[in-house]
Amino acid sequence: MAFADFLQVLGTPLMFLVRGRLAFRLDGNRTREVVSWLSANGQTTAYFVRIRVVNKGFLTADDAVVSVYEIRHNGQVVDADSSALAWTDVHDVQSRYSGQSIAKAPEIAPYVDVCGVDRLSGDFHVFSKKHTFGYHQFKQDGEYQLELVVRGARPTQGHALTIVLNYRRGNDPIVLNTELRSVSALY
Repeated sequence: MAFADFLQVLGTPLMFLVRGRLAFRLDGNRTREVVSWLSANGQTTAYFVRIRVVNKGFLTADDAVVSVYEIRHNGQVVDADSSALAWTDVHDVQSRYSGQSIAKAPEIAPYVDVCGVDRLSGDFHVFSKKHTFGYHQFKQDGEYQLELVVRGARPTQGHALTIVLNYRRGNDPIVLNTELRSVSALY
């Protein structure tokens, strides 16, 4: 009998205490990074904003997926359809947007590519699965608000996060400031 099965036999209250608890962290050396990137415009560099996904629970959080479920530009909703974000270090196209297992080990917690600015075109990109089909690419200056959520298979507790980014096209450098506005647990 697996440990998770054993806990399930003991009942829901104990499972509630030891389940995986996913959370976002905006720390680490890779949260804001300039990387070499192959965009639709060719080989370029891009300024990436990444978020670390940690598990604060006891059990491994299985099938964890981070999604952007709403994008606002200057307060107006521009997209309200949920789309998975890409895991930073997963290079297989099919697996980049699929569920990952996240153990309680903050030192190896994975990153998710949230957004970035292509330095060649100056466009602002949200790196969701919809982005691979030509969506979530923006040219307008202003404040972008991204509503993110991370969820895992039951009984994992998820988390929600709002990120506000001020984007301004310009010569060089392109300004992209980030601000964390709120974090809440999903039960």
